[in-house]
Amino acid sequence: MIAFMFTLREIINTWHLFPKYLGSIKWIMSLVRITSTNFLILSSLLVGAFLFAATGCQLIHVFYLQVESAFFREFAPVVKKVVTLPQIYYAEGQRKDPIINSTFMTISECLEGWHHVLNPTKKHAEAALHLCASLHAVSWRNDSLLAMAEEKLWKQGGYWTLEKRSGDDRKNMISNWERITLPALRRKEEEVRKTEKEEKRSNGIDENDNDEALLNYLLQRKSLESLGKKTADWEEHIANYITSSERKCIIHGDYKSANIFLRKRSEEERKAVQSSREGGQGGEDGEGSGKEENDIIANMIDFQWTGVGIGMQDVSCYVIGSIPIGEMGWKEEIKLDDRSASSPMEAGTMTKGKRNGRGNGDVEMRSERENEAEKIRMRETMRQVQDRYEERLLRYYYNCLPLEIREAELHSYRYEDAVRDYKICFADYTRFSIAYFLHKCTRDSMRSLRGYLSAGMQRKSLKQCLWMLRRHGEILDELERSGGKLSGELHPQLQGSNE
Repeated sequence: MIAFMFTLREIINTWHLFPKYLGSIKWIMSLVRITSTNFLILSSLLVGAFLFAATGCQLIHVFYLQVESAFFREFAPVVKKVVTLPQIYYAEGQRKDPIINSTFMTISECLEGWHHVLNPTKKHAEAALHLCASLHAVSWRNDSLLAMAEEKLWKQGGYWTLEKRSGDDRKNMISNWERITLPALRRKEEEVRKTEKEEKRSNGIDENDNDEALLNYLLQRKSLESLGKKTADWEEHIANYITSSERKCIIHGDYKSANIFLRKRSEEERKAVQSSREGGQGGEDGEGSGKEENDIIANMIDFQWTGVGIGMQDVSCYVIGSIPIGEMGWKEEIKLDDRSASSPMEAGTMTKGKRNGRGNGDVEMRSERENEAEKIRMRETMRQVQDRYEERLLRYYYNCLPLEIREAELHSYRYEDAVRDYKICFADYTRFSIAYFLHKCTRDSMRSLRGYLSAGMQRKSLKQCLWMLRRHGEILDELERSGGKLSGELHPQLQGSNE
């Protein structure tokens, strides 16, 4: 195998060729000459060239290319012992002065048979969370590995961390929230109500009713008015919690569906998992979790934002940006397990067309008061389904951590600790979404992004965005009531809140 290194200057000097050859396999093969076609050329070099030409060679773009190259060269050999990663055949990254002469190239295997999933199911999500937990476990409290990671990767992993985001969007977060985001939510509620009245639906709660119920819940919360200000007020406290935590590990830093490949296990892999479970070694579904075997496995790519952090930073990024929790509990019954409906009322209201024991042909006209009561029940059912699924995913991730982390004699990682970490990291990631995205979101922009894999779910689904804001508001309310401390319960009963 022969690899030719190209500097960013040389790529930019051939800029006029990009429109013609960017998507051409022949052009890619002219960059790196290899003897086999079973390779995937990761495009760090090309992405870097675009960014350099567009931004005037900002140093941060050199650094994140350098980080990915360092991860593949120095950390992947250690991580790959327990984490599924693409096979790396060649990785090179050299930062030079002037930085335009820096060189980067990575060659990995072609992930044939693997695929992305736009809207992950429970099994897809569990496979991704298991892989995430495996990555975190490798370096958990490993002082020597973490010290090397702080030197060669990001000292604080993640593209959304506070020290990386000090631009005008964050500075204008309060005014953007009050002038743009909050009024937009109110206009959406009025639009939904108007549509409902015009259509004069008489067959129960439809999708517009669902939107109205959720919007109405959010807009009646006293804390929503000042959510932008509260987010800004607490951002330093939240950032300090993360940076000062003793529960450090190497995190991916951009854990989302676009960076996760999935496939079914082969028969041989299924037998190996079953054998390890029977041998008492735990399983890939989480040691001691008692869950059914998952026949889906995951693989991860894109380590440009990898560095040191709290594992729950990856989990919250994935849950908010990739798992459509906000869309659960509305159109159809979500069967999490045999106990998914905790009461007859809940089972009746979750399935459209079968409320109050009626079938679709027997729905009677109801008074406005009955309609309002039904919307309240629907809203509560929605929250129960969403909250239960969120907790199930969090517990699954936690159970996938090795017992020596969860039950260590010193510095054990209890589930209550994991919940506190998750809530803090959830609020931190939502802070970034509020500061940089929400004031730019419109109904048309959400629709246009719907099929775009790299865009976070909160940017392309109104329900996901509203769910994120609901949970963010609850977490900030708890911080405010308790003087900056969080309980070890994921969904504590909110005392004195306007719900």
